[in-house]
Amino acid sequence: MMPTIAMVLFIAPALAAGMHSGTHDGHELMVIGQPGMAAKIDRTIAISMVENEDGSMAFDPVSVTVKRGETVRLAFTNEGEYDHLIRGHYELGMKGALTVTAT
Repeated sequence: MMPTIAMVLFIAPALAAGMHSGTHDGHELMVIGQPGMAAKIDRTIAISMVENEDGSMAFDPVSVTVKRGETVRLAFTNEGEYDHLIRGHYELGMKGALTVTAT
């Protein structure tokens, strides 16, 4: 029994390490959304959080174009009447989509 347990203890980490080598199902991990290096930021994009006339929350600008390989800092500023917090917004129907498109 002990040799079997010892063998499992030595083999399991090796198998797990081989399965998690930075890829998933043969695909490399994307660098989108990964933290960049502060010293290598190409530009800062100012984004205002506002409310529409109907009270719904929005971002201005509504879209941003980033060049391939460009490192950007997104600087959010609340210009609206209400606090724009993450917690609870989804439950209150304040949701939207973030679409990343390669050009």
